[in-house]
Amino acid sequence: MSSCMSQSTFFQDILDSDTIIVGATVNDWKEAIHRAALPLEAKGWITENYPRQIIRLVESLGPYIVVAPGIAFAHARPEHGVNRLCMSLLTLAKPVTFGSEVNDPVQIVVVFGAERDSSHLDLLHQLAQFFSDGKNVQELLAARTPAEVLEAIRRRILSRPS
Repeated sequence: MSSCMSQSTFFQDILDSDTIIVGATVNDWKEAIHRAALPLEAKGWITENYPRQIIRLVESLGPYIVVAPGIAFAHARPEHGVNRLCMSLLTLAKPVTFGSEVNDPVQIVVVFGAERDSSHLDLLHQLAQFFSDGKNVQELLAARTPAEVLEAIRRRILSRPS
């Protein structure tokens, strides 16, 4: 896959209905990370070590993955169990706290993995752009199925001025 992905290609090729979980109920942030990672583990795109490493990093470095109000981009280093560039998205029925003074509680958890240190940079840029618009976040939270999440993403990207 090219490192110059367009946004529509990114969402069509990386995120699909098999890697989206809508309205999950979890007890805490650790369970949210594990739950969000499950579709990627099931496909063999990450190992079971990967979400454990994300949790270890948050425990040692703090909630660095909570990057915006209500949103966590959960990731670790490629050598911690990434087999290919991948992403999953989890929305929570009830938000959970990660310990971020500014951006808690979290209701959307995105787990992503990259097999090289730099292959995730386009992914991060596209995620940051998309989630910087509060309307996009609200549409994702209003979605009740993975198909509705994908449709909301496609609709918002296609309506965006170039």
